[in-house]
Amino acid sequence: MAGIRDLVRRNPFITFVVLSYLLSWWPALTPAMRQSGFVVLPHGPSIAAIIVTAMVGGGAAVKSLFRRLIPRRAHLKWYALGIGMTIVITLTAVALNVLLGGEAPTAQELATWPEQIPFFVIAFFLLGAAEELGWRGFGQQHLQQKRSALSAALILSVVGVIWHLPLFLSGSIELPDVPLIFAGYVVYAWLFNSTGGSVLITMLAHAANNSVSGEWSSLWFQGADSVRQSALLAVLWIVAAVVVVALAGRELGRSKAEPAAMPMTADQPAAAG
Repeated sequence: MAGIRDLVRRNPFITFVVLSYLLSWWPALTPAMRQSGFVVLPHGPSIAAIIVTAMVGGGAAVKSLFRRLIPRRAHLKWYALGIGMTIVITLTAVALNVLLGGEAPTAQELATWPEQIPFFVIAFFLLGAAEELGWRGFGQQHLQQKRSALSAALILSVVGVIWHLPLFLSGSIELPDVPLIFAGYVVYAWLFNSTGGSVLITMLAHAANNSVSGEWSSLWFQGADSVRQSALLAVLWIVAAVVVVALAGRELGRSKAEPAAMPMTADQPAAAG
């Protein structure tokens, strides 16, 4: 065990990535799970983050990691922005899709929005938002200790695209989601850093994207209209990421004057923007 712990301490991020894949992909290797359509365990990155943090920093470091789930110096405007941004981007993509010839959603389809409230809760606890303690709470925080927040987000987005591979292969998500993931990781890093390192804000934003974009509006289009909707969403998220970088700079809301965090303790919050 001492040898394994030393190896993890020397390579915490690589260990985190490998564990994230292993812990998330096992359903794709199980025939029964594949038949049910369940091919990725969303909690994998967060479980991997807890394991690596415990092996390197012990119980105190794990407590610090979990404290990132608690709101930190974040004004309510950031929570409204995190959720509202997804809604605006999604509805803008829908409007553009219709303008470009897509079939408009019916009044009945639009009226189903209350059904997304329970799905939002499910998404928050069991779907994409469950990834955030790993991706932002551990991955983004660890990578940006020695590089810019933007570079950290882009490196993490490559890891994230590969993590989504079973979903691409199963047809659950489409190729336009690749640039969307890159852009989304930049935006989420900005939300994370601008709220003092709050994972909660990115969990809410992620859950909103799963429910509003992934579950609600995605059902309104079929065939070529559906492909166009995915492409429009990717373009709009890229625009959002470019605007974020232009306004916040490469540090994405993190102060350069902030002292470097102790490796693997996850104890020092990012500076609030």
